[in-house]
Amino acid sequence: MCWVGENIKKVAEEDVKCQKIVDHHIPSDTYHAYFHEFFEYECGKVYEEKITPEITNSSNDHEFIRINKGFHCYSMDIAMKRLSSRSIELTNMTHGTSSVYPSHVNAAFNTVVMECTIPKGTEYYENGSGEIVTSKLIVEEEIQIKDELYDITCKV
Repeated sequence: MCWVGENIKKVAEEDVKCQKIVDHHIPSDTYHAYFHEFFEYECGKVYEEKITPEITNSSNDHEFIRINKGFHCYSMDIAMKRLSSRSIELTNMTHGTSSVYPSHVNAAFNTVVMECTIPKGTEYYENGSGEIVTSKLIVEEEIQIKDELYDITCKV
């Protein structure tokens, strides 16, 4: 996955809540990175990876960068919207493979949204679409949503 945005590095002054789209492997009850099904997340564990921005474009006032490594996530409530739009996009796909979109072609996977934390002191970048890439992430728990129409609580 590739993050693109302005070259404005932030450092979390306090813990920052965010969301991450992952695949829940139902038989093993494990969570996997959405585009890398062999990378497994454990709730409560701290994940770290150095991020290295690459300059892609510069203008007088702005420098845009691309970051391929790190932990990609979304500002609060953006992941739900992205997951909904991604479902529509994937419905129109004709060439998906299980290694790219496992939850949409393999019944053993279910795409879910996890609540996460970027710990205080961590460097991260956030673009105007609410997409975040961070060098450190804690995956907390699967988000539960309440369906007001049917008055039930369910997993996303």
